[in-house]
Amino acid sequence: MRPSFLFLSLAVHGAVLGGAVGVGGWPGASRPEVAVQSSVGSVPSMTFTMRHPPAPIELATANPADDPAQRPLQLPDLEVEPVELPAEPAESMAQLLDRLAAEGAARQAAEAAESRPIELPPLPPSLPLTVIKKREGETATPPAAATAGTGEVAKVASTMAAPSIDAARRSDNEPPRYPESARRAGHEGVVVLAVDVGADGAVRAVELRTPSRYPSLNREALRVVRGWRFEPAQRHGSAVASSTEVTIEFRLSDAVPALK
Repeated sequence: MRPSFLFLSLAVHGAVLGGAVGVGGWPGASRPEVAVQSSVGSVPSMTFTMRHPPAPIELATANPADDPAQRPLQLPDLEVEPVELPAEPAESMAQLLDRLAAEGAARQAAEAAESRPIELPPLPPSLPLTVIKKREGETATPPAAATAGTGEVAKVASTMAAPSIDAARRSDNEPPRYPESARRAGHEGVVVLAVDVGADGAVRAVELRTPSRYPSLNREALRVVRGWRFEPAQRHGSAVASSTEVTIEFRLSDAVPALK
């Protein structure tokens, strides 16, 4: 039975101790020393002395103003000066039309200047002829300078008077052939070729200007003209490069295609 009394005594002492702690925990309340004495039955008495508990430690709260990380960001005051733009006067309809007309006239003048033909310098004037009077008993002999001048003038005059001659095909050129496949199929047509002739009379380039509906006739016309020779064109008595046309008619009634 003695252990049960011991447990009961401990429970009573624990309750008294807890109440004393609760009473002494309130701020501002006096905390006297408490002595608890208990005696149960034959259990010896026990005395507990409670001293004044230490005062709670008050932690100093940090001031946010003292912490640089907690301080609000303060921006410097900026002075903004307004900029006044010059006011452009509104363009009226009449001014707009005048400006567009001036731009169009300038554009037309520039185009006309680009398309203006090249002006060649004038030919040198003819040399004056010297008239030499014959004295009695002398034979008129023109000076050498006068003779040379007369020859140059005559040469220039003959060159300027020389007619312009277009390139012409030679008579010994190979004639075109009528393709057998086109003749059997009954194909007829007219082929017009544009031919570039050099100053030496050779064919430089050939292209179809007006082809026929049948490729075989076009191929034959191109083949035969590429091997031709021409009499070169003449300008002021000199051979020059030029362009000419050759027309070949393929008719079933003709044994050889006609040239025009």
